[in-house]
Amino acid sequence: DLEKALGYEVGTFIRSVDELAAVAAHQPFGDHETLAGQVVSVAFLKNRPDPAFRRKIDALNGTADGFQVHGREVYWLCRGGRTSDSPAGLPFGKVLGSGGTMRNATTVRKLAAKYLLKSP
Repeated sequence: DLEKALGYEVGTFIRSVDELAAVAAHQPFGDHETLAGQVVSVAFLKNRPDPAFRRKIDALNGTADGFQVHGREVYWLCRGGRTSDSPAGLPFGKVLGSGGTMRNATTVRKLAAKYLLKSP
């Protein structure tokens, strides 16, 4: 088990191959995802965010970065570098008050492609 191996509790969030493919295909920021210097990350959450969580996400949209909630995921368009002042500069759960795990959207797309090829 992960906790025993690592020495601390690790939240895990499982998605089916179809769910992962849908996450990878979703482009909440349209063409912005392909602009140089901009990175899209996906935060996987255990449950769909409640209204209070969504308000926190909406408040982050006042920053230079963009955020969108879709299903059990939060998409983050990072227009500049990740700094200690950016949401990723702090543990995601502390910024938004909810646990999650974040991955680069390119990594998510590669994983989806890999597992879609293996699916019957």
